[in-house]
Amino acid sequence: MIESLAEKIAKYYERQSIIKNHDTELVKYGLFQLLSHIQYLLICLCFGLICHCVLECIVFFLCFSILRMFCGGFHASTEIRCFIVSFIAIVLSIFLIRFFENHDYNLILIVLTIFALIITLLLSPVDNKNKPISITEKKKIHKVVVLIVFIYSSLIILFFKNLLLISISIAISLITSSLFLMLGSLSQFFSKND
Repeated sequence: MIESLAEKIAKYYERQSIIKNHDTELVKYGLFQLLSHIQYLLICLCFGLICHCVLECIVFFLCFSILRMFCGGFHASTEIRCFIVSFIAIVLSIFLIRFFENHDYNLILIVLTIFALIITLLLSPVDNKNKPISITEKKKIHKVVVLIVFIYSSLIILFFKNLLLISISIAISLITSSLFLMLGSLSQFFSKND
């Protein structure tokens, strides 16, 4: 659905001479990414409104999106599967934010966050068959990931005392992203061994 909408918009731009023919695929890809992010942000906001945690959902979504952009990880093979996986990830993440807010399981959250940090530093970036990354690019991206992890860790610690919900939201974004990293690594491992 999003892909066909992005394609129609790109073709319209081409017909209107807004873009050149050879730029259509690039514009289509950019529009697809933009529309996908808007779609998932709207889902996140809707569940944030339902669960009365809009700010926490926005923080989660922004942190998670930045991590996914640089870390990579699991990517579904079709648009509908991508939507289903992303929808489930968003809903479960919001549930976890509310769960940790309402229960005093700070030690479990800390342990999960440390585990997620380690996984993120060890595995990222994980490419996929549609977007392979060279070794040189991987080294550059990994440096960015280290910086992001440092910033997120600092924010989690900084906000833990007085803005616990923001701290939890950032931690859940790390945990969710690390799950996508592990799934992406496992997917690559099994596809190479087939």
